[in-house]
This record gives sequence, C-alpha cells and structure tokens, in this order.
Amino acid sequence: VRTTPWWKLSRADVGTPLGFAPARIPLLEEVLDALPEHFLVNIELKCDRFDDGGLAAGVARLLRERDLAGRVVVSSFNPLCLFRLAAVAPTLRRGFLIDPDKPWALQAYALSPLVSSHSVHPFHEACTPERVAA
Repeated sequence: VRTTPWWKLSRADVGTPLGFAPARIPLLEEVLDALPEHFLVNIELKCDRFDDGGLAAGVARLLRERDLAGRVVVSSFNPLCLFRLAAVAPTLRRGFLIDPDKPWALQAYALSPLVSSHSVHPFHEACTPERVAA
C-alpha cells in the first residue's frame, strides 16, 4: 500500500473479494465526515518502520484543521509514531497498542507510560486479572 499511488488504490474494489457489494477504500477525511459527531474515533497509525513518512504529522494536521481533537484517540503499535505525534500535537489523545508478539513488560511498563497520554490497548488474552489491576 505504501508504494501504490492513491489513484490506483482509489479504484480498487475491496468489497467484492470479501463477499460484499463493491466498495472502495475511503480517505480518512471521508471516514471522519461519515461518522456521527458524537462518536469517539480511534485512528490507528499503521507504520512498521523507523521513518513514518510524515504520517503522524499529517494526521495531526488534519485533526487540527478540522478541530477534531476532542473526538479522537490516535493509536499505534509503533511507539515512534506516537512520539512524533506528541511532538507536533501534544494535546491529542494517544493510545499505545501492545503487540502480543513482543515482550509484555517492555511495552506495558516501559514504553506505554512514555508514549500514551490516554489509553493502553493490550491484546485481550494478555488481560489477566493481575495485569488489569496493575
């Protein structure tokens, strides 16, 4: 997806292959426009690289331009994306997604306090009573 131009992605049918009516990939702006104003929206930054290519800054700019900080949480598995987001938009709510394939302690106790300003999102199987209490 990263290397595919938008004109090509915008023409892809993502519904029919899954057994649904033909559908296209919406832009984030279109998703935000389609949702009722009272919805809290969790926007996940998907980036598995050191360099996010301006993703965090671009999302922050869009949310600032539309004055949507009060109705969104921006989350990511990538702590660097959340660091970048905090640098350009410190008041946006950030949620850290804990990767079930990576060490729990490092993510839950070391990274999440540094990158999350709002919430931590662990994999459901990781939610033991002891961890929830902690």
